[in-house]
Amino acid sequence: MSQPVYIVDIFRDVVAATSAVLLTQLQTIDPTITGVKYEYGHRVDINERLITYQGSGINFCPMVCLFEDYKLRHGEVGYTGITDLTLIIIYYTKAAITRVQREANVFVLYFTRCIKSF
Repeated sequence: MSQPVYIVDIFRDVVAATSAVLLTQLQTIDPTITGVKYEYGHRVDINERLITYQGSGINFCPMVCLFEDYKLRHGEVGYTGITDLTLIIIYYTKAAITRVQREANVFVLYFTRCIKSF
């Protein structure tokens, strides 16, 4: 009997492979990067983890987040659920910089590499 394959595990494996490919390139830009991180769960849970990481001084960026939102309903047979998934790539930035600066200093340097390797 085959074991089920979970989408969150597939994304975890893809992010780990992306991290392995990109780590050296990303560290030439920012030596504090230890890899592309991965988190999944509900938006509130991930937000709490990000706040914890930020408070502990851990460099958690760049990070791929897979947000899961379950909608349950009671039917004739029992409960059924539908999951909405949202995938985002995050990197820290400062609110005071402009969109053009953010694009040059974050999007081009980090996101483009992550997306191409993903």
